[in-house]
Amino acid sequence: MRASKCVALGILGAIVLASGTGVSAHRLDEFLQAARIAIEPNRVSLELSLTPGIAVAERVVRDIDVNGDGTLSSTEHLEYAAHVLSGVTLRIDSSLPFRLKPGRSSFPDIDALRSGDSVIQIESEAEVPALVTRVHHFV
Repeated sequence: MRASKCVALGILGAIVLASGTGVSAHRLDEFLQAARIAIEPNRVSLELSLTPGIAVAERVVRDIDVNGDGTLSSTEHLEYAAHVLSGVTLRIDSSLPFRLKPGRSSFPDIDALRSGDSVIQIESEAEVPALVTRVHHFV
């Protein structure tokens, strides 16, 4: 009886492992966005990771490839990064918004974007006044 339970558990484990292949990390009809924020005494850095799902990838490709030539130029990368960052507002302690300056970015090629698993990375930073040691509110 004990051996048959081990065999049954082994088969069940194999089925679970086999059924897990090809599972996507996010829904394919969404645009997954992740942000990493680093706060320093006089600077805030923001790194965005953008992963368009396969169902929305074509729209994202059209937004980046503005001239429609089927390749993503460095100018188009910069313009798309600036466009994305224009929708981000950074405030500290109810201040006026700080401007995020685009930094390094990396874009997969168009075919990889259309696959729904590729990540666009956009880095930016804003210089802020020196922060004194106390509680601050970051928005």
